[in-house]
Amino acid sequence: MNIWYHLETDDRKESNKYFGQKDGSYATKIQLQDVVEENGNVSWSNTWFTSTVSPELKNIRFVVDEYSLPINKEAAVEIDLSKLAKTPVVFEDEGDTITIEEHQFEQESSTGKTSLRFSGKGTYKNQATRDEWIALDDNGKTYTVRTEGSGSSNADGGSVWDDLGFVITDVPDNISQLTLKRVIVDKKFTDVDWSVDLPSYSSLPWLSK
Repeated sequence: MNIWYHLETDDRKESNKYFGQKDGSYATKIQLQDVVEENGNVSWSNTWFTSTVSPELKNIRFVVDEYSLPINKEAAVEIDLSKLAKTPVVFEDEGDTITIEEHQFEQESSTGKTSLRFSGKGTYKNQATRDEWIALDDNGKTYTVRTEGSGSSNADGGSVWDDLGFVITDVPDNISQLTLKRVIVDKKFTDVDWSVDLPSYSSLPWLSK
C-alpha cells in the first residue's frame, strides 16, 4: 500500500502554509508492504526536516491526497503473433494504456525452454510495478508472465514506460495466439477526502530542561 499526503497549517506566524508535494509533482510519502502487526494494525512514522517544518509550528493538519492498493481485477487482450508487427495490440484498463508492438522467441540457456517476449510501451495511472499478469493459450493452459522495463513519473502523477516487456516462460515453439491477462492491478485511488488535525504543544519538552 502506498499513501501520498501533505501537511497544512493556518498558523498566523508561518509564511508557508503547505508542506509536501504540490499538484503535478508527486512523491510516495508512505510505503507499507508486509508490515502488518499481529493485531492487524500498521505502524509507520515519517520525520520532517526541521528546516522544512518547524518544531514550533502550530495548527498542523495531516491531509491524505491519494493511495494505492492491489485489487483483484481481470482485463485481457488477445494477441495474434502473425499480425502483431503490422497491427500493435492496445490494452486499456483502469486508466492504464499499454501498447504491445512486437514479439520474439528466446531460448533460456539454463533450461533450454522457450520464452516469448512481447515488447512495447505504456502509460500508467496506477502503480505499474506491483501488477500481476498471466497468459493463456487457445487450450486454456496458463503461463507465467514476468514484466520488465523502466518507467518515469509524469506530471499527472502516473508513469510512462517507453521500454516495457512481458516475458512468458516455457511456451511451445509453434504458439501463434495468446491471451495476455492482468489479474491484479495496484490501483490508485484519488477521490480521498480525509484529514486529521495533529496535536499542537504549548511548550516543547526540551525547552524546559
